[in-house]
Amino acid sequence: MPDTGPTDEAQLDKLSVGEVTQLLRWRFCTLLTEKGGGSLLRGWRTELDPDFKLRTTQKDLQRAAASLGIEGGSAAADLLLRRSGSCDSLSLVELAPEAGVLVCKFRRFVGSFGSAKRFFNALASGEGEELSLQAFITACRRQGLDATDKEITDIFCLCDVDGGEMLSLEEVLFLEPDAIVRQQEEIRLKQLQMSQKGPRQAFMAECYTEELGKKLSDRHRLAPRPWQSKDFEALPKVICRRNQSWFRGKQTKTAEARDAFLTYIRSVYGCEIRAWRRGLDPQSTFELTLPSLKTWFRAESRLRETVELSILWKSLDRDGSGSIGMEELAPWAGEALAFFQLWMKDKLGSCEAIWDHPAAVQAFEGPQRDGLWKSRTKLLNGPFAKVIKDIGYTEIAKPGVRSTILSSLDYFGCGFISREDLQWLDSWEPPEWLCSEPDPDAWADIRKIILSRYDHPLAAWRGLLDRDDSNSVSWREFKDACRRVGYRGNLGGAWRALDDDLSGAITLQEFDQPSFSILESFKKWGEANFGSVELLFKSIDDDASGTVTFPELRRACKAGKWGGDVHTLFNCLDVDGRRGGGKRSISIEELLFLDSWEPADDEPLEPPPGMGESRTFTTLPTLQSQHSASAPALPKVSKERSIIGRQ
Repeated sequence: MPDTGPTDEAQLDKLSVGEVTQLLRWRFCTLLTEKGGGSLLRGWRTELDPDFKLRTTQKDLQRAAASLGIEGGSAAADLLLRRSGSCDSLSLVELAPEAGVLVCKFRRFVGSFGSAKRFFNALASGEGEELSLQAFITACRRQGLDATDKEITDIFCLCDVDGGEMLSLEEVLFLEPDAIVRQQEEIRLKQLQMSQKGPRQAFMAECYTEELGKKLSDRHRLAPRPWQSKDFEALPKVICRRNQSWFRGKQTKTAEARDAFLTYIRSVYGCEIRAWRRGLDPQSTFELTLPSLKTWFRAESRLRETVELSILWKSLDRDGSGSIGMEELAPWAGEALAFFQLWMKDKLGSCEAIWDHPAAVQAFEGPQRDGLWKSRTKLLNGPFAKVIKDIGYTEIAKPGVRSTILSSLDYFGCGFISREDLQWLDSWEPPEWLCSEPDPDAWADIRKIILSRYDHPLAAWRGLLDRDDSNSVSWREFKDACRRVGYRGNLGGAWRALDDDLSGAITLQEFDQPSFSILESFKKWGEANFGSVELLFKSIDDDASGTVTFPELRRACKAGKWGGDVHTLFNCLDVDGRRGGGKRSISIEELLFLDSWEPADDEPLEPPPGMGESRTFTTLPTLQSQHSASAPALPKVSKERSIIGRQ
């Protein structure tokens, strides 16, 4: 066969089918040699046979013909297949007989060692973990391979597909005839590389972070080079720190927005409940939505200068329900009012009935302030508290409870309470949990029912309670879960047994501490080794199927030395239990919630100062200023309404 094939169309027309086939083989071999950097065998592996089955399919051959620029494309590939005696596949021997015979000879040579691993260890004796081309030629000759230097060089290129000019054990494992042994060795090598990679990456991340901390000029000789930033920013620890910094910044902004909002309404209205009544919910719907908050917010110019509305709303609507109740704004004050309302309804039938109680009537008949103030439509805070005590509500003697109830009912902050204030309290329907005492027995009953249906508390948390992966459970979700498992007992008491900080939501740490520890440990491990849980998933998804099976997860955890219970973790993460290819697997959607979950979010809320064991809220002093643009003006008290010494 000539060194160059005919290129003129007239010459091609004169060739027979056999000669055209021979020309096609020559073209394929020439172009594969070019693709392989001078090696036909390397080109064969990279373009046609990456799994090294010594045979390529029709589809791969057609694809290679198009990418290599073979004249005729798919038609030329089909002709070559037909002339080779098959329409489905083409072997290396059929395309390049000499190269095929050389490979078969080398495989027999490797087989004489028992396995590819033993073969490499025999060659690499005294050479470290990798072999150069010359070391490979010398070692093969020493072990008795009957081949020329050129043939051994071709074999080296067959193994060294990436052209790195150094050969490692991982690169010769494809020669292992036993598929199971080959897979086991590949897994073992991957685990070894992972364990070695971690410390190196951690050290590089520390150095990079330290250099960034110096804040050197880009032109400084010690500053990190811009072209290296991409690689450094992809290090797991750098990604992890960047994500953590973003989450902390987000949490800080949310906390600061809530603190600024509470400080503002206390300074303007005196306490949260009065702010709710006069500014946020003047229609007494006992529900605040984002549009309602926006209407009030527009008029508060001083607050708009320091707080962003979207962040403020997120800090208030912690459960993401789209609305908040009065108890979510001021949980401790809401608790005091709820218990007061419950007690009065049990005692008198309503809070408004206080106004007609003999103790209140007696208070109306006498002067209320050193004999200088008397009224039948209002009671000053002091006399009102005495009426409540005379009725029998002993909790009013506690300073925290007293100040909370009085400041909440004192609509104008002028130190008096009217019948309308008690009617407002009667119209409020607090959630069941707010006026319930913690009932550990009720929660124990619910837990027993749940665990009879789920193998592990974490599986129950994800499959029953936190079904939207919001990393917290609202009262509504809790009630719905109890309904699904058939519990009809003391729901409020069970909730309070878990939500002891009155946050209005249950976190995983409150629900089950061991489950919290499992997820926290796995999340930290994933971020330390891969940067994020999403990157962890993509790394251990070996077959790029979009799912991770239990063996894949177990191998990754073993390689990265995660000490948790992989079986329990897998069962709890696989919420839907779907099987792909006959095996249970986890999808990326079932893991992504971990990237948005911050264990710090599960820390219990601290009660306001002065709450102590009584769970009451100590409010700030009464109204200091009336500069809120949306606050109703105080009523003008006429001389007729403020008769000194008489009514």
